[in-house]
Amino acid sequence: MTSTKSLSQSIPVCVRFSIQAISVITFAFLFLFASSASSQQAILTVQHNSGTTESGASVTVAYNSNVTSGNLLLVAESSYDGVSLEAPTDTLGNSFVQLVAKGTSGDSVAAIYAATANASGADTVTCGVNASNNIHCHIYEVQGVTAIVDQTGNSSVTGTSLSVPTSAATTNAVDYVLAFFSDNGGSNYTPGSGWSDTEQSNNTYDGGDSAFSEDQVVISTGVQTATATANASGTYVNVIVALVASGLPPVATPVFSPAGGSFISGQTVTISDSTSGASIYYTTNGTAPTTGSTAYAGAIAVPASETLEAIATAPG
Repeated sequence: MTSTKSLSQSIPVCVRFSIQAISVITFAFLFLFASSASSQQAILTVQHNSGTTESGASVTVAYNSNVTSGNLLLVAESSYDGVSLEAPTDTLGNSFVQLVAKGTSGDSVAAIYAATANASGADTVTCGVNASNNIHCHIYEVQGVTAIVDQTGNSSVTGTSLSVPTSAATTNAVDYVLAFFSDNGGSNYTPGSGWSDTEQSNNTYDGGDSAFSEDQVVISTGVQTATATANASGTYVNVIVALVASGLPPVATPVFSPAGGSFISGQTVTISDSTSGASIYYTTNGTAPTTGSTAYAGAIAVPASETLEAIATAPG
């Protein structure tokens, strides 16, 4: 299945010289999602938020806008390992299931929970522990993702270079991956390459404690590893979960070589796309390309002024 999402950019190229003719070639490119069924959702992190308490039995964190029925709600929670995490609750009455957990004696305990939103509307999540302590609560709403677990993993890492891999290779072609790092000491974090939608929470009480979360859509199978960098050395307890996607991943924007511009003669243009398995379609008459347009099979000769537009799609 393939889907499309478009981004059009036109590059001004008109330059004139009185002594010679100019061939003006304008390139436009579009950005698509991998699906031909427009009704199928793309994978998207709709919103995320976080909260913390230095000492308490619970902490509440609200979604910044209404959640949508059918979307996946994820909660990452951590505290001191001497207490037990309790399954989160929310004001919409969703039932959260623990997907992965890890605790290290004397340090922190962390877990990720999931629920499918049973209704649309305002929602506030409560994270709790069985005895008063620090609590970190990070919440995500994601569309195009199921609660079906492909793989999970955990780690305990000492130092500042953090990583947490899944315990085995993922087998689903497209997964949504959420990683959560926790420390019973204060720290600031930098996400690993390719990871986004970050949340960070810090407390300063009694030496401090912290937590950090990040996510990524992966379009290849294998062991999935989340990385991050902390600015303070400590023992970090980390969890990761890869969830089977019901939606489809984004496709990279096609790239023209040479880029659009003004030239004194015709040009031969190549189009490439970094997404594995992507198909490229193009037009040369200024109309928006579709999957019914000419399929790109090799370099295109552009002898005179024209607008070349291209789209990329990939199987999902």
